[in-house]
Amino acid sequence: MVLKIEEDRRFVIVVDGVYRKLANPKKKNIKHIEMSGIIIDVLNIKLQQNKMLQDSEIARHIREFQEKKIKEMIECPNKM
Repeated sequence: MVLKIEEDRRFVIVVDGVYRKLANPKKKNIKHIEMSGIIIDVLNIKLQQNKMLQDSEIARHIREFQEKKIKEMIECPNKM
């Protein structure tokens, strides 16, 4: 999950709540990542409101999103 876009728009700060936690985020060159365009609304709203996020919350929402996508692929394999 992209936590922050740097001012120069060349780098982003990413976290996943498991391997890359909020206490130790990873700075990545935007050229080296692939943007999916997917926004997890709950986390996006909290970021916009400058509310505190927790690693467990980030990991849970990412995991739920992944499980939902896998379920959709199994139910409708031709849709992907």
